[in-house]
Amino acid sequence: MASSLRLSSLAFYVYQYIQKHQLIQENDKLILSFSAGADSTALACLLLEIRQKIPFSFLLAHFNHGLREQSKQEAAFTADFAKEHDLAYHIFQTDKLNKSKNLQLEARTWRYTHLKELKQETKANKIALAHHKNDALETLLWRIFRGSSLFTLHPLTAARQDYIRPLLSCKKTELENYLKEKKQIWFEDESNKDNYYTRNKLRNQLIPQVNSILENTSWQNNMLHLSEESELLKETFHFYVPNSLWEKDFLVYKEIQALPSLFARKAIHAFLTFHQWENIRYDIICKLETLIRSNQGNWHIQLAHNAYIAGFRKKVTITYT
Repeated sequence: MASSLRLSSLAFYVYQYIQKHQLIQENDKLILSFSAGADSTALACLLLEIRQKIPFSFLLAHFNHGLREQSKQEAAFTADFAKEHDLAYHIFQTDKLNKSKNLQLEARTWRYTHLKELKQETKANKIALAHHKNDALETLLWRIFRGSSLFTLHPLTAARQDYIRPLLSCKKTELENYLKEKKQIWFEDESNKDNYYTRNKLRNQLIPQVNSILENTSWQNNMLHLSEESELLKETFHFYVPNSLWEKDFLVYKEIQALPSLFARKAIHAFLTFHQWENIRYDIICKLETLIRSNQGNWHIQLAHNAYIAGFRKKVTITYT
């Protein structure tokens, strides 16, 4: 049975968020992606508290990318933290990322591959990630600047597939203050200060400058409300437009023509994504909608050197040569 001990104020706040979004159930077995930084260390400490309310178990998964001097210290800290709190832990290490041309993407792919494999090996049912409100804002801004659609302005959600994010309603400063109050140490990743990466420029330069210009941080919540509305828009789309419309070998003109433009473009994009064509320019999507609505036939648009999307007999198909 869960203990009736009193939770800290932040732990109770996170507990309420977990209950609201049904992130953790009794007897769940979680894997916590643990970097030894403030975010994941705070989440580990909070989960230890919340286990007083919900009986569940979790283990730590730490990833040593072999890129920084303090990586070995972080791995040792992970082992010590796990032993102190009687938690199982797994440490993964690689030395193959040093020469990577797309370091961040390959590192992320490496981590998530091992998380999925570990989930199967340990029979865990969920993977907990320590993304917080600041991460959500940075990701939202990054997507806006890259030209994201209204349907994809909700990059981080409380739960998606096997992944849960219990800290999305918490600010970075709240997590750090919580750890300081507990006198719990953590590691700072110095690479987060390197403005070579665009994401770090958003965090270290753009967001503080906007805070200064507007003389407050309320704009951040306003931006995140936009993200919430994007999620609602996506839910509305899926309520009115069945997956069967695009999860097939062709699109039917009349089915696309029956939709308002915003939903028609989303359906076209979903069809392309279903066929593994995700990074199609927005102007191509709009052109496809125009061709479909005009009932034109015998047209084709090149997607790659050997792939075309074509309209024929009031249907849209993808062909390969």
